[in-house]
Formats: sequence, structure tokens, C-alpha cells
Amino acid sequence: MLQGTQEEIEGIETQLRSKKLVGPIPVSDRVLYTGNKPVFMGNYWLHGSKKMKKEKPIIQTEKICCVDYSAGKGQKLCAYRWSGEQTLSDDKWEWVYVT
Repeated sequence: MLQGTQEEIEGIETQLRSKKLVGPIPVSDRVLYTGNKPVFMGNYWLHGSKKMKKEKPIIQTEKICCVDYSAGKGQKLCAYRWSGEQTLSDDKWEWVYVT
């Protein structure tokens, strides 16, 4: 189940549907996350933001971060350098390209 506010979940659904990875998540399967600690997830084979020449990993929301960026498909092996902060930031990514 995805966790987050209604707006966060809808944003993640849009990203995942654009990759044709998942259909709409039924409201009955949604859980709103109200905790202070961020949630890290994987298994979605994302590609990142095209704002740079090479696609850069991005957080999904201030509290939700997918660290799966298609290393198995020759893309990026990613890590988020979490230091206990309550709000996630795109500045904390580390990654290498897999060949």
C-alpha cells in the first residue's frame, strides 16, 4: 500500500501510470501516512527527471522516496543519503550508472 496524503498518493500514481507500471490505486487500498519519518520504497524501475542531460533521481514527495531507478536495466544504482531529516530533499541523492 502507498502511504502519504491524498495529494501525494495521486502524484505518485500519476508518475507510475506514466511509466505504465500500475493502474489507479483503489481508495480502499490507500493508507494516509501521518508519521514524521520518511518512507523509502523500491520495485518501480523509475528513470528520474530530464531537467539535466542525464536523468536525475528525484523524491516523490517530502516524505516519500523511491530508490529503484532501473539498475537491473543498465540505468542507475541509487541511494538516498538520509541523515534523520524529517523532510526529504533531492540534494541527498547518490548514484552510479550501471553498464
